[in-house]
Amino acid sequence: LRGLGWIASLRSDNEAILAGWGRLVEAHPELAESLAVWPKVESAALALGRWAWLENLSQSILANPKSLPELKLNAHGCLAFSDLVRKRGSDSEFPGRIGNWQVIGPMDNTAGQGFAKQLPFERGQAQAEVRGRSGQRLKWQNSPLVGKTAVDLNWLSDGEDEVYFAVTAVQSPSDSQAQLLFDSVGSSRLWLNGKQIFEHSTGGSNEGIFMPFSQSVSLKAGWNTLAVKLGTQDRQGNPRFTILVRDAAGQPLSLVSDASKADRS
Repeated sequence: LRGLGWIASLRSDNEAILAGWGRLVEAHPELAESLAVWPKVESAALALGRWAWLENLSQSILANPKSLPELKLNAHGCLAFSDLVRKRGSDSEFPGRIGNWQVIGPMDNTAGQGFAKQLPFERGQAQAEVRGRSGQRLKWQNSPLVGKTAVDLNWLSDGEDEVYFAVTAVQSPSDSQAQLLFDSVGSSRLWLNGKQIFEHSTGGSNEGIFMPFSQSVSLKAGWNTLAVKLGTQDRQGNPRFTILVRDAAGQPLSLVSDASKADRS
């Protein structure tokens, strides 16, 4: 199980990580190695949307009297996180939010150089291979919302200076004017349908203002691709961002979002 987990991790194979390290954690929660691989197991389960599997594993850890106390703390945190996500409600309950994203990262952002450098996606190279901080090949992954609106990337983070790239598409019933409200922890850059519409060098959340940035945009009838580049430095906090959509009058605008429809060319 140990060997399978390491091979799967090097290949960024989330299914194999659950089969290898996931089984190790379940069978031997008393081992220090189980505690060490827990973040990878949790990240793999989140990327695959295996909420029920992760909850069952956490409950198994808590029920086992041999489990390491530190691993039990992680299991408690996982269940609390899962409960928060499950209570976020549907998009129809929170008009104006964008709830479906895919993200790739983390990539290195030492001294802000990763954010300043153009990624392949910014040059129209959608299928280019991207490497992470440790040289591993990165893949696009589904990113769940936390709470009602925030795209929180802490489940992917190593806590270092990092860069992420996220995409989705929103469907507009007609050509229309809208406002995008934006907040982030970290430097940020936004594109709509391939055109850069916003950039800020420090995170809005650090300013203590809710949704501090607003950008007027033109939506076309059909699918509109939104892309976000996020860069963190100097342990700014959990990497996250929020985008809300308003109509021209400032009222919440309910739009269907689907990351699989995003144009990454």
